[in-house]
Amino acid sequence: AYQLKYEDLENRIIVVGNAREPDSSGVYRQSSSSNVGELVDICAPGSSIYCTYPDGQYGYMSGTSMAAPIVTAVAGTVWAAVPELDGAQVRELVLNNTKDTVEPSTSRTFDYIDYRAYPLVNVRLSLEAALREYRNAIDVDMTFDDISRPMRPAVGESVTVKAENGNEFVFETDQTGGFHCVLPEGTYGIYNAKGNNLKSVTVSK
Repeated sequence: AYQLKYEDLENRIIVVGNAREPDSSGVYRQSSSSNVGELVDICAPGSSIYCTYPDGQYGYMSGTSMAAPIVTAVAGTVWAAVPELDGAQVRELVLNNTKDTVEPSTSRTFDYIDYRAYPLVNVRLSLEAALREYRNAIDVDMTFDDISRPMRPAVGESVTVKAENGNEFVFETDQTGGFHCVLPEGTYGIYNAKGNNLKSVTVSK
């Protein structure tokens, strides 16, 4: 029988901290209820999260119990995109593909704890990295300058990218009216929020 060792689990575990919403300066900070210390790997939103309550009710809750499921969802998204990955590979993709930093809480209960900053989980960067590395996906800057109004997507409008195999990806246009994405090689139909076919795009190296 296969004997599971601690080392087999250690590189599959992600220890999660709780991040508050960014302040007026755009700075993320850990909640006073967050896990802290050298064993924490990453933070996720975990303050004032709207969630289920008993007896069919809904309400706001805070804590790492709110943050951990978000990291789990990110890991699950990466794994769903590349199912042959093992737990250690998923963990590496989640932890190594972040952008923002979550600063320590200003409320420090214990003097002996090592309060430090941690990265904020980022589903888009983690998923894009997985697609690049394991699906040979390509970075694409999608623009719509060649599409006339009123068909051209507006800033902040959803655009659907449909692959030939039926897979669909939904993106939101940025301030330029386009968006950046990562797609495997193939031909895609591009549709605006009203379902109008804007154009066909072939992605290849």
